[in-house]
Amino acid sequence: MRPIWNSAVRIALVLCAFLLVELLLSLPFNGLLRDPNTVTTWLQAHVSELLIWRLCLYATVLRGWCWMRARLLQREPEAAMRLRRAEGAAAIALLLVELVNARFGWEVP
Repeated sequence: MRPIWNSAVRIALVLCAFLLVELLLSLPFNGLLRDPNTVTTWLQAHVSELLIWRLCLYATVLRGWCWMRARLLQREPEAAMRLRRAEGAAAIALLLVELVNARFGWEVP
């Protein structure tokens, strides 16, 4: 019973840490979010930085996915086809999201 308790505590601490970081990062933006025009202007001014952030996020998720995929295929080798379909769907979804972001990022108000 002890290892489960330790895992639950670790997960709770990580979630609390993420929440704290999110709150600390959102404080400077409280005034910014009151006016939609200000938000739009800020987003358009920071398109490249947000793209870099998303690419870093995608790389991190991809690394975790590769690790998880290898472990899953060791346990269930017959899952390879299902994983390929899921990976293809995820790649198409991300491509569409980035195309939409690129279209709106290039517009001038």
